[in-house]
Amino acid sequence: MLKNSQDYKEWIDVATELDILAGKGEIERHYFDVELVTNVVKKMKRFMSKNDVYALSSLLQNSVLKKDFGGIENPLIYSNSYIAVHPIIPEYFRVTGFALDYICRHQDLSLQEKQRFLKKVSVNFGKTALCLSGGAFLAFFHFGVLKAMYENDCLPDIISGTSVGSFLASIICCRTNEELEQVFHPSVSENAKTLTNDFFDKIKNFYNTGAVYSVERYRQDASWGCKGDMTFIEAYRLTGRVLNISITTYGSTFKSICFNYLNTPDVIISSAVTASCACPLIIPPHSILMKKEGKKVPFLDLGKLWVDGSLTADIPEEELHRTFGVKSIIVSQANPHIFFFYPKGTPGSPNKHRNGHGWYSVLT
Repeated sequence: MLKNSQDYKEWIDVATELDILAGKGEIERHYFDVELVTNVVKKMKRFMSKNDVYALSSLLQNSVLKKDFGGIENPLIYSNSYIAVHPIIPEYFRVTGFALDYICRHQDLSLQEKQRFLKKVSVNFGKTALCLSGGAFLAFFHFGVLKAMYENDCLPDIISGTSVGSFLASIICCRTNEELEQVFHPSVSENAKTLTNDFFDKIKNFYNTGAVYSVERYRQDASWGCKGDMTFIEAYRLTGRVLNISITTYGSTFKSICFNYLNTPDVIISSAVTASCACPLIIPPHSILMKKEGKKVPFLDLGKLWVDGSLTADIPEEELHRTFGVKSIIVSQANPHIFFFYPKGTPGSPNKHRNGHGWYSVLT
């Protein structure tokens, strides 16, 4: 039923019905501090009713707008049902949003005070990033996630992609909002293709290089998503979105590097995508290209040869936190083997095997 949903609203309606049928009306209380969150919600309401904007701003800065406040980001809260959660959680977010709007509109605070407040809470709360995993052809399921988030105006500006996920991320980060309206049309599937070699080309490539696909052909296929030879800095200036691609150095020590407009501004995105997809036996290790004085030259600052980013950092959480202040990660995970490591399910996808215990508990 969920798979047949045409949009997110329909998915919510179906998910709600499934939770009711499964008797999952409310999540267990012990997964987060219900009392703490409830008390803070009451305080915010009280301060607003008393018009005490300074007490409200202090509460938001020092308590409410902190990462994982009261444990509400515990994945288990959202993993035992499709959409049902403890009612205080949506109330917390609703009241917090109203409180922020209240402070921004309050006439007793000067513009400078409001700016200082917003800057501080922004640092405390951090930024949000969307990470698209690898997963070979299964990674194209990311496209549905991207489409749903874009249509509901909740697509983060910071997007990371690894392996085939980098191809999907580049499609989004190399296009303006106006262009994305066309990209999310079903006809885009005619262009969003990779690994299009015919059978005999695959045999020939494997015989000559030990890999099924050639670097040049894959880079050509990826260039549509990356709009030709666009670089990281060019994409950022065009769209304002921050594209991150995780790639692994090839050699005696495998080290993951997160390519973006700050670390590698002049690197050609299609070249980085091809490197991030260079899985053993599929695409051979190869160099990355950059633009220098209008010419394409090898990028040798961080390594000579590169391979699949999934080998070391499928989700570059630490790098995103260190470089862009990201504290909240939304992961679209397409790797099938991950299933066995989440016995309690994942957010929005409760584990139905063995009453929520999953297969991993059997194996261990």
